[in-house]
Amino acid sequence: MSKKIALIFFLLFSVQAQAKQLFVPGISDLPVPINFFPIDKKTSVFNGSSGRIINATFKGRAYSHEIISFYAKTLPALGWDSTGDLTYQRDSESLEINIEVKSTAKNYDNLEITFSVTPTN
Repeated sequence: MSKKIALIFFLLFSVQAQAKQLFVPGISDLPVPINFFPIDKKTSVFNGSSGRIINATFKGRAYSHEIISFYAKTLPALGWDSTGDLTYQRDSESLEINIEVKSTAKNYDNLEITFSVTPTN
């Protein structure tokens, strides 16, 4: 009986760990949709005298319209002003979000989301 309970706790902890909220590297308040994971070789963060330059790509499963809706609701609450389709500005930085569909399945798309942050100087 105790092995079953231990297994249940392990499985619950594993599910919670997988659903942990991630953020774009270099921007502690720019969330990534749940169940999207970084592609390390496609991520770079540079802090220079004129500002930061960030390129980060994540992969996961969702529909593009869900991601667009997520950011349309989330980013204005974090101080980002929309300047066009998936482009935003906050203070002296611009953010561009690119969504690429890698393949389509019955209940989701395999997506790559790329975040590009640059100074607006």
